[in-house]
Amino acid sequence: ATSSLSQARQTANKAGMKANVSTLTVAALLYFDANNSYSGFCDDADSFESFKSRLSADDQKNYVCNDSATQWAVSIPFGSSTYFCIDNAVQQPIETSSALKDQTVCQ
Repeated sequence: ATSSLSQARQTANKAGMKANVSTLTVAALLYFDANNSYSGFCDDADSFESFKSRLSADDQKNYVCNDSATQWAVSIPFGSSTYFCIDNAVQQPIETSSALKDQTVCQ
């Protein structure tokens, strides 16, 4: 029973993190509409306020966001070996085994 409860919590936490990361798609579109570019999106406090408010203190330090005029991407760790990544080309976060470095696409 403890194992099932642990798995249920992990599944719920994963769904919550994916939902939170997904909010960045709308924020990015609004930013692009206002600025005609994604450049500066990652530094925009208004775009990230809601997203960051749902993160733990460690996650707030460990997410990576990169932007350019035409693209953006965000990755955030989940657990010890998984990352969620979302960019302007994907609709839902994808799971990856590594964080973004300086790229603006998830794959």
